[in-house]
Amino acid sequence: MSRMYSRWFLVLVAIFCVGLLVPLPLFGAGAQKEMTDYSELSVPAKDDKFWIRDNSTGTLKYIEVENLFGYKDARGYALSESGTAAANATALQEAIDSLTSGYGTVKIPTGSYDCNPITIDQSHVTLKGMGYKETKLNYSGTSTFLSVNEGYCLIEGIFFQGPDGDAGNGDIGLSIANAKREVVTRDCTFYQWDTAYKDDGFSNAIEDCGISDFKTYGMKIDAVSTGYAQGVYIVGTAAQGKCVYVDATDYEFYSCTFSSSDYGAHIAAANAVSFIGCHFEDPTTWDIYSGDPSNCTIIVQGSRLQGKLRSASSEGNGTLFILDGNRFSDSGGIEDNADSRWYMKANTGLLESDFATGSGEQHWLDEETETVTAASPTLTIHGGTALDSTSTAITATLGDGHYIGQLKTIVMTDASNSSTVSATHHETSDPKVATFDAVDEYWLLVWTGTEWATVSNTCTFL
Repeated sequence: MSRMYSRWFLVLVAIFCVGLLVPLPLFGAGAQKEMTDYSELSVPAKDDKFWIRDNSTGTLKYIEVENLFGYKDARGYALSESGTAAANATALQEAIDSLTSGYGTVKIPTGSYDCNPITIDQSHVTLKGMGYKETKLNYSGTSTFLSVNEGYCLIEGIFFQGPDGDAGNGDIGLSIANAKREVVTRDCTFYQWDTAYKDDGFSNAIEDCGISDFKTYGMKIDAVSTGYAQGVYIVGTAAQGKCVYVDATDYEFYSCTFSSSDYGAHIAAANAVSFIGCHFEDPTTWDIYSGDPSNCTIIVQGSRLQGKLRSASSEGNGTLFILDGNRFSDSGGIEDNADSRWYMKANTGLLESDFATGSGEQHWLDEETETVTAASPTLTIHGGTALDSTSTAITATLGDGHYIGQLKTIVMTDASNSSTVSATHHETSDPKVATFDAVDEYWLLVWTGTEWATVSNTCTFL
């Protein structure tokens, strides 16, 4: 009998010990939660507690929220809205540095914090505010505020307030160090910096950010390999600074706005820069200025421009502009040198008269036909021209072509009045004058590089 009681006693002791080792989940506020897989886990509120099952052993492990995937709340490091800039910088730096192996997040709660410069020296770090309207970091110095010195980091949801100093003051909102890759800046605002955003790395991105009231550069893309900006709205101070400065191998801008500055974009040196679905608004000098890059291709597609484009290339292989499906308004003129090349298709509001004298090759790929009814018009040098003399006789002039092999076709579509076209420079005479007296009479010409040559014709010549 005593042996039976002893056995029951041992069973009760075993059950009691198991109960101590595996406590039951609690209920209510701050309850512990059983998780069956790490993939089910999301970052909780600060006072939550988690039980996590280790699938390899089947046991439950308790993890404090502060250790959960390196999640740090900066308030736990004495960050305070009433704190000094030095104290808050120390707090944030300690929180960042506590992620000794990276792979962690430092959360900056809602509030406005004075702060001195901070750095991220580890990879895979996220510095996360609560949104650009919620978390604000204020800096009043003259150096770089946030330096990212390693790759694979995310900066998100922060309002970076600059010192609002003079141009050339040297203050930078965020700087990505040389050769550091895949740093993403998202949903941030940069206000009143000398240079708001500086990228010296490669394959980095800035998304859905606002940059305003900068003094020298909104974005300075300097000596990087590749990268992109998407949904970035850059507004300068009237007649001051450059929205973007690009000195990179390749860089792409998608759905960005460049407004109210001296230059919209300054391309200093690059292999290829693309502007897709962008808006250039009220630049004082140029929408896009290509400084002196050799073999640089600038693609502008589906964008809206004022029409102020400049290529200052003086090297043997100048800038290639590809303009496709853009809308030009209130054009300020296009200037380039003879080394530049322009390929243009389906651009609204872009005219030959927008090009300054001495421009480089112009390839108009529209192959559209203009209809001429005025008495003394100057014909476009690309595509076709229809002569409609219903109202009056036409005495037209055809100027010089832009590139070897350029074709021009002129056709009489209404012969109510005999009309003439004079080619300023022609292989047989200067000018060469053709007469059109009947419907469907035509003149097909090709530009040789120095003069027009007749390919075929049914019109007559004076």
